[in-house]
Amino acid sequence: VARVLGWELPRGRGHELDGHALDGRDPLAEGASAGVYFESYFGTKSFGWSPLAGWTDGRAKYVHSGAPELFDLAADPGETHSVLGARADEAARLGAHIAALLVLPRLARTPLDSGQESLQREIERLGYAGADAPAAEAELEPLAAFSSPSPHRMSAAYADYMAGRKLFEEKGSREAASALLERAVGVNPENHKAWFTLGLARQDLGRFDAAADAFQRVLALPGGERIPAQLDLGVCLYNLGRPAEALRELESALAETPGPPGALELLIRLLDEAGRADDAARTRLRLTSRGQP
Repeated sequence: VARVLGWELPRGRGHELDGHALDGRDPLAEGASAGVYFESYFGTKSFGWSPLAGWTDGRAKYVHSGAPELFDLAADPGETHSVLGARADEAARLGAHIAALLVLPRLARTPLDSGQESLQREIERLGYAGADAPAAEAELEPLAAFSSPSPHRMSAAYADYMAGRKLFEEKGSREAASALLERAVGVNPENHKAWFTLGLARQDLGRFDAAADAFQRVLALPGGERIPAQLDLGVCLYNLGRPAEALRELESALAETPGPPGALELLIRLLDEAGRADDAARTRLRLTSRGQP
């Protein structure tokens, strides 16, 4: 791109390119296209699937995951049938391109600056990011052997999850949404997003025991919506007549977020019932500062 625009090629760390130390090659140069690398960690972070990485040269496509596959793009453009068993050598050839990438210099991990330790919690307050520690780096290497399920093999469970979530979010039948989500987690129990929506659907149905179980499963999985799950778990425990447990969950969650007014009101009630008048008064001040009477 730099050549096409007439820019001077910068110097940096990496492999040599026409005397310049760069990590890359000119995509417009003759014979430059050896193929394309691709990867996805979305399913790993969200649904407990294995990472997905691969290489395609336009004729064949190798996909590395919990269940590696090779597709003949000319004969099977829809990628419906893996030919890995019959063409292992070709898969190895494409995989070698990925291996070559892995030996290139990598960016160093940069720790958060001092004073930014709460950044993860700030992100978590948005409701879709967890505060879990990242998986071991070796487990996320593109060509590692993965025990978690292949994204391709989770497509039906993912379709159930998306259909159940859509039904729930569009105020559809909670019974039907629960059935779809239960089928999704039955196949893919690491899908914390499906467990969370299932908990909400069960809660709407008044099935507080089953809803509490779903929220507890969210909390046990990495990357889950921890604070929203804790808040809803507290509500379920309160409705189940377990105020001490409800108080513990609400206090833990609301220590890290302003919290919705309804959760603060329930926390005040539980603090009063527990004889903790001073803590209840401080929580009332929090509620008042948010414009609540």
